[in-house]
Amino acid sequence: DDSRVGRYMHGIPVVHPKDLPGMAFDEIIIASEFYEEICEQLLELYVPAKKFSVPSFIARESDIDFKFLESPIYFQPFVFSNLDILGTNIRFATSEKDRVLGAMLREDRTLCSRYLAELAWLRDQILPDTIFLDVGGNLGSVSIYLSKQQPSAQILAFEPDPLNFSLFQLNLHANHCNNITVFNTALGSGEGHAELHQSIENYGDHRTTKPQGNESERFKKSRHLVSMTRASKLLFDLYPNISPNII
Repeated sequence: DDSRVGRYMHGIPVVHPKDLPGMAFDEIIIASEFYEEICEQLLELYVPAKKFSVPSFIARESDIDFKFLESPIYFQPFVFSNLDILGTNIRFATSEKDRVLGAMLREDRTLCSRYLAELAWLRDQILPDTIFLDVGGNLGSVSIYLSKQQPSAQILAFEPDPLNFSLFQLNLHANHCNNITVFNTALGSGEGHAELHQSIENYGDHRTTKPQGNESERFKKSRHLVSMTRASKLLFDLYPNISPNII
């Protein structure tokens, strides 16, 4: 209700959601039975918090099945876990709705052997002071692992999905990675915007190409277009005096 913006309710100032990005919150309390929709909207506005909670009176009076309610006080839509990846301990925040890569990172599923083999190969390729591009950064599992193996490397990650991008930021904070820059954009053949097709169960399978045939049943189209840029343009803007030697 925009008419309430700038006023006070019970001594608390009312602000517009568009004024929230950039603020840091230890906890956001959502006093509404529509907690899931509100939580998703906040994440789309890039307003991450260490914890999202719902008051106990909402939990008691709501008819919704609070299957993720871990105590009478707090509701946490995200799961934090510690995972050993090739001998390196990494802390991850994932969404329980992500039933593939997210499930692997919280050990609900076994880590894919191909994923581990790719990580091992990348670990051997990245050298000190390397500029590494992680295209489709997802939750940051590849970037964070490589950051810990080669702290002097510069890692540029690209993740267009708002939820994945927000979780990536949380995971950077949780793992104290200072050599990763994550961009909320897709890489493509041109500049502008693109439709994002989001996998319903595998948050590591979002794509800007339209799914074909029966495959389309596993995807939904994002409500908003995502930004897109060319890798060559971005690298030139960031490093105008360097001629990239791409592996």
